[in-house]
Amino acid sequence: MNVRRTARPLVAATFISSLCASGAALGQQVGADVGPYDPIGVRAGQFFIFPTLGVFGVYNDNVFATNEDEEGDFIFNLQPQVAAESNFSRHALNLRVGSDLAFHATESDENYEDFFGAADGRLDITRNSILTAGVNGGRFHEGRDDPEDVAPADELTMIWRYGGQLSFLQLFNRFNVRVTGRAQSNDYSDPGDVDNDDRDYYTYGGALRLGYFISPRINLFTQGAYDFERRFETPDDQGFDRDNDTWTASVGAEVDLTELLVGEFSFGFVQERPKDDAFDTQNGFAYGVDLTWLPTLLTTVTLGGNGGFEPTTTDDAEARFRNTVALGVDHELLRNVLIGAEVAYLRDDFDGISRTDNTFEAGASASYLINRNLSIDAGYRFTDRRSDVDTEEFTRNVFRLGVTGRL
Repeated sequence: MNVRRTARPLVAATFISSLCASGAALGQQVGADVGPYDPIGVRAGQFFIFPTLGVFGVYNDNVFATNEDEEGDFIFNLQPQVAAESNFSRHALNLRVGSDLAFHATESDENYEDFFGAADGRLDITRNSILTAGVNGGRFHEGRDDPEDVAPADELTMIWRYGGQLSFLQLFNRFNVRVTGRAQSNDYSDPGDVDNDDRDYYTYGGALRLGYFISPRINLFTQGAYDFERRFETPDDQGFDRDNDTWTASVGAEVDLTELLVGEFSFGFVQERPKDDAFDTQNGFAYGVDLTWLPTLLTTVTLGGNGGFEPTTTDDAEARFRNTVALGVDHELLRNVLIGAEVAYLRDDFDGISRTDNTFEAGASASYLINRNLSIDAGYRFTDRRSDVDTEEFTRNVFRLGVTGRL
């Protein structure tokens, strides 16, 4: 058996999946089987264009994510998007632009107009040498449920975020090597009298992954990564230098068991080294999981999770370590009726202060596909956060109903 020919799509697909997770995800694969309820897009030369427009009515019973005096509101939500996917015989290029617009019936100060753009591509230099890249950017808003949110009640914090990633994969029969470089910038607005300049930062770094195919469908790997976090202004208003370096060592596996299990998982050790002598070096258990299990042709189960350090400027906190895990199930009740459910757990540990946030989320969704171009969509999400800081606790219920149009 030619291991190189069989193994190549697994690693390439896994890396493209990581690009999609960072914001470059696109719709259905060009050339895949198209069912009676799948959009077919608009052909433009060697590209397929997929326009989408979602129009939703939302009710949020705790807009400000507070633990008392909750304020509920009705929200009109628009989500336009256009994706373009190449249909080249070799190489690939995918583009996506869109926005997320929300208009509140009462709390108009909570309105937002997010927008984004992303592109990713693959260059097949040879059968065994593959170069992939992705860029993304846009303006987003910081949710009231974000642990770092300090915006006043009459204005949201906006975030300008942009970045990119470049990776080179080389296959040597069963062995494979992947080198990745990445960078991202985050620039926060100053809502009201709040000065967010201390929060502005950029990160850059790289990773080296060494893999070995124990079978054509399973690639075991070990990976080392080093990342730099640099603040735009340092020291901050509290007199701290919040720059730090982080290194991670992990082992894991990529799997591609057709129509059964696809994705990757890893676990290892992470250490964050602050530049300021007032802060201690922090260690943690690093892990990552992104698996899709297909127990039947009609049911899909997804498991995702991540453990690692996140930037923080909360009080005198030296670091913030976040653990996340989410389990989702989607089922095709009928060919045109889709239902789903998800549960998630998030834990934020703030080192140096007495604060730990534990957040539980659960949700359900349903879609009725009228035809390949139109669907009726409904959803519900419950959020409950418990914290050592009473003012950070809240519960929230969000209901959504709307229609989605696709070409």
